[in-house]
Amino acid sequence: MNFSWHIAGLLLTACFNLGLVVFIRSRIRVAATNPFSLALLLAATWALIYASDLGSTDLATKVGLLRSRFLIIPFLPLVWFEMMYRFASGQKCLHGRRLAVALVAPLLTAIFAWLPAGIPFQPLFHSDFRVQANGSVSVLIFSFGPWVLVLLGYSIAFLGTEMTVLWRTRLDTPWERKARAIQ
Repeated sequence: MNFSWHIAGLLLTACFNLGLVVFIRSRIRVAATNPFSLALLLAATWALIYASDLGSTDLATKVGLLRSRFLIIPFLPLVWFEMMYRFASGQKCLHGRRLAVALVAPLLTAIFAWLPAGIPFQPLFHSDFRVQANGSVSVLIFSFGPWVLVLLGYSIAFLGTEMTVLWRTRLDTPWERKARAIQ
């Protein structure tokens, strides 16, 4: 296993996120605490998996770790959106049917990421894997398929909605802000 400053940075990021989760869970009780903690946990897990990926040199291991990262990445926009919505309004947004509809793209992404190489749908997500040495780390090089554009559009749509929700809160009165903070 190779070790470089890239891996050290990812490990420090994971430790910082996990420490922040412990701090937040022990001290802060607001509506956005749970989704924010989940987002930090997902980001820490992603950083640990990516650090393992950069440390390995085997193609099969790298592909497995890439697929593991795509069990996390598509769910982050949902979690960040829920956190921002709860921060802005003090209540849940994604539950019931909304949550079921919002989970379609992430679940399909996770399925496409784990399809075996011989399946016809595999090129929808990624293909052409190879390992390339780049300084002190070995990097997995691959081609993204068209499904990644769907995932990118999905993430941008959630980001735009988050910004709209936050933009509306700038018009709140101080009393509304205080009420939202204690909910």
